Amino acid sequence: MSWWIYKKDKDGKVYLISADVAPAILPAMTILGLLAAMLFPFLLQSGPLGMIQLLLWGGFLCLLAAKVSLFRRGIWFSWGTGQMTRQWARVYKIGYVLMGVGAVMTIAAYRANQ
Repeated sequence: MSWWIYKKDKDGKVYLISADVAPAILPAMTILGLLAAMLFPFLLQSGPLGMIQLLLWGGFLCLLAAKVSLFRRGIWFSWGTGQMTRQWARVYKIGYVLMGVGAVMTIAAYRANQ
């Protein structure tokens, strides 16, 4: 299954871009979207701890998405970003940054409550 995207450049020339999408991913994306729509308001209302959880979960989901891209290519064991495409490597690094910031904020919040 693929989505077709039509783009025009400055000269008016039309380009057709085909984005391949696995049909099995669409229900998973829908379920994740509905879950996020139910959880985000609760996390945002719970103050700083909710934001910390949001950072940690966002980082974890970035890491998971980058790893799933490798799993789909048949690479089951990998360390780091060496076998990822440039875009997925960025997502992977962003995930680690989000989880690191969330961990530091968790420690800071724990120290502040003592």
